[in-house]
Amino acid sequence: MLKIDIRKGFVALTLCTFALCTIALAANETELEPDYLYWKGTKLYGEKNYEEALDYLDRALAQDANYTNAWLYRGHAQKVLKSYNKSLESYDKVLELDPNSHSAWHNKADVYSRQKDYESAIAAELEATNLSANSKYYWYMVGYYQQRMGEFEASLNAFDKAIDIDPAYKDALYRKGVSIMATGNPMGAITCYDDAIEADPDYYLAYNAKGLALETGGQYAEALNNYDKALEIRSTYTQAKNNRMHVLLRLKNYKDSMECFMTL
Repeated sequence: MLKIDIRKGFVALTLCTFALCTIALAANETELEPDYLYWKGTKLYGEKNYEEALDYLDRALAQDANYTNAWLYRGHAQKVLKSYNKSLESYDKVLELDPNSHSAWHNKADVYSRQKDYESAIAAELEATNLSANSKYYWYMVGYYQQRMGEFEASLNAFDKAIDIDPAYKDALYRKGVSIMATGNPMGAITCYDDAIEADPDYYLAYNAKGLALETGGQYAEALNNYDKALEIRSTYTQAKNNRMHVLLRLKNYKDSMECFMTL
């Protein structure tokens, strides 16, 4: 009888201990839940499961409305899902909680650009540069948005700032060349394209743009060499094919021009 009572007491103690541990674990789980929900949301975002990611992020924010990073990723997911106004609201919430978030300003600029509101995109990106002046990419994007608005002269300053930070920044060098051409100095753009090619010998966009500059200057054979180089790197690049066809016509090479035409 004594053995049975001891056994019952042991079972009861074990069950009690298990219940207490369960309660403690539940309490800890509740305490850590916003972090878990945020982690799960960002993981799903990285896996491109944006709807599910948004659900987890919303649940995290329901428990902690001041969770800045959750608002940031909420904005990212909404942006991808094309809920642009809601995305802007999420980034504004980030800035309310953290006025120094250059990432929020940068992503607001991206949303505006998707809405074709380049003026607002420039203003937002400049706010990002104010908070992170050494970001070559932010300065590059300022110049890019200015180009989209046709503000080519203004864009040169932004691209120069990006190049000052990284002299081998091929995209900024290429875009600077585009702006120089647009302001009426195609031959002056060649140096920028050459610098971009030096930074990346496989930069087919720069070869194509250099070909255009040379063609504008009447240097058709040299232009053709650059179009050929662009196509050697990227055989499906339609713009280089089209440019090659036109320069072959200028060279009166009608046969090769028509062969090029047939591949467009």
